[in-house]
Amino acid sequence: MRINSAPFTRESVMRTERNRMALFAAMWFGFVAVANSGERCPRTLGADVVFSERWPQADTWLGSEALAVVLPANGTWPTTVEGHAMAIKLFWYSAGFQPGLERDFAGRIERLDEGPNDAVMSRPTNAGLEHDVWAILTGIDFRSAGCWRISGTYRGQSLAFVVETIPHSQWMNRQRTSD
Repeated sequence: MRINSAPFTRESVMRTERNRMALFAAMWFGFVAVANSGERCPRTLGADVVFSERWPQADTWLGSEALAVVLPANGTWPTTVEGHAMAIKLFWYSAGFQPGLERDFAGRIERLDEGPNDAVMSRPTNAGLEHDVWAILTGIDFRSAGCWRISGTYRGQSLAFVVETIPHSQWMNRQRTSD
């Protein structure tokens, strides 16, 4: 691991302050999006935040450099297609994560609405991405449509969010019409 021993510069301090403000905005707007939702499932929406220039660029991040995920744009994911093992591959990012450290990750799914609590999260593994970025990878098998809270804990940092799942065919139709 390379340690930068250079003194703080005005630019590095300003960048750190912008990141803190962006994180606050992401957390605040994510909260507001959930709190104002009049729908039956209070889906969590992410924000356009750059935590690390090496991480994938997205406008739906939730979390911090300690633990973050990219959420679906509208807070909706599909159910698992019949005959498949999972509907979603969920990448959990953490600054400094390296292969082997996924053993320190714990994930959980709980149903928030009525219906069977039949979603399953796979045991965590790791995934190597572009720019020498590593992430914790879990697969999620959503067997039925519903409202779900997904949470993860890694090395003392916790993150939770809510998504709604809809039948895969309905989700595909929405994807086609939104393009």
